[in-house]
Amino acid sequence: METISAEELIRETGRTYRTVKRHLALAGVESVGRDGRRVLYLAAAARAALPARIAAPATDEDAGEFQRHRAIREHYAALTAKAEYEALIDGLIPREDFETALFFVEATMRTLMNEFPDQYAPVLCAVSDIHEVNALLTEACSNVQLALGRAIERQNQTLGAG
Repeated sequence: METISAEELIRETGRTYRTVKRHLALAGVESVGRDGRRVLYLAAAARAALPARIAAPATDEDAGEFQRHRAIREHYAALTAKAEYEALIDGLIPREDFETALFFVEATMRTLMNEFPDQYAPVLCAVSDIHEVNALLTEACSNVQLALGRAIERQNQTLGAG
């Protein structure tokens, strides 16, 4: 009865300790003893538990075929990556358009907020109830937001018509 240790299996197969132990456990190969610190397994069962690695091509003709198929696979992977990149880029808007829209929103918001104190200060001075002041300010802020939304819609229609 020939025995083999995990370390010898690692040297024979070129796999890691963790991989060897995992394959042995999955196959249900149990240890048969110890040799010092090394755990021993039945050699035939342990070697059978480790699946064969995919071998490199044996002949030059096989190697050429292997390289040809690898090149095709890599070519299509590159085409896929290029298509994904182009789809991503097509979804972007030009920087100038974005900056123009951002400038418009900022200018409109600034204009509306500059008008806010002049429009609502006289109304708020006449009210002494805090709940009523809160309701008036909430309504005023909603009006500013609605006015901004309408201004953006007008701008979109102007750009769409032009």
